[in-house]
Amino acid sequence: MGSKKQYQAHVELVLKKEKDPHSVSFAEICRYAGHNDWPMTIEQVIEKESNRYGQMADFVRGWAATGSFSSTKTWLTANSKP
Repeated sequence: MGSKKQYQAHVELVLKKEKDPHSVSFAEICRYAGHNDWPMTIEQVIEKESNRYGQMADFVRGWAATGSFSSTKTWLTANSKP
């Protein structure tokens, strides 16, 4: 039931932003999306997204440097959560 409420809160914020783009920040919308402990604080959202984008940037840099799928697979294995 919690995930349904979380989804509904997320959709309501998205619809509000569609009507008035300045009414809700993306950070506010992200507080309700894709995690179990909701709503997250904006600080938690920023930290989580910063980490996620940092990992993606590291991945892209590693792949771009080698251009190799095998190195990508190695990176994913080394950096995946248990």
